[in-house]
Amino acid sequence: MTKILKISSPFIISPLTYTCNRMLSTGTFPDRLKFSEIQPIYKKVDKALITNYRPISLLPVFSKIFEKFVYKTLYHHLTSNNILVKEQFGFRCNNSTEIAIYTLINNILSFLIVSSTGKNMEGGEDPEDWEEGFIIKIPKKGDLSNCNTWRVVTLLSIPSKILTRIILNRIQNTVEQHLRKEQAGFHEHQICIVLINTLRIILEQSIEWQAILYVTFIDFE
Repeated sequence: MTKILKISSPFIISPLTYTCNRMLSTGTFPDRLKFSEIQPIYKKVDKALITNYRPISLLPVFSKIFEKFVYKTLYHHLTSNNILVKEQFGFRCNNSTEIAIYTLINNILSFLIVSSTGKNMEGGEDPEDWEEGFIIKIPKKGDLSNCNTWRVVTLLSIPSKILTRIILNRIQNTVEQHLRKEQAGFHEHQICIVLINTLRIILEQSIEWQAILYVTFIDFE
């Protein structure tokens, strides 16, 4: 049906435009266009379970054309007269829920910065108290008189941790593209155990083939 309408559009555009304008001027919507056909769409797993289907509504093509016509007319009126507020992200061009979340996080962070330091971050420098941390000791197990049974943790400022997380999320996708495959630490889907296992395989193969192997460990401070 849609293909037929596209082919015949040069011939029906005039009566279709008149019909849409008439429906808007009279405020009426034909009952026949309110009809919809519900069809179940299979999702996954067992087809015998009704919960594995989702319903969709098949609307008449002319009702969808009228809906598009109303949407474009109304959206043009709202945008040209600046009726929509800037906080409206859904159902708008060049806006999305991701931008809304990003804006919300920035507003929360700005509030935390101002409330905790009394100033904003426009200067590009972190507040001094963000660079400080409190080191506390936590017992693990065994004899508490032995220093080896304790571990230390550093308590950092909460706003600084939020800012660090935001920066990490922003650069992570770009950094991931440039990290070498040998980078196991701080690498998505990679852990140090994988690197240790790789080194162990190399050692075992060198022993099996009686080959000379040189291993160098470099600690970057």
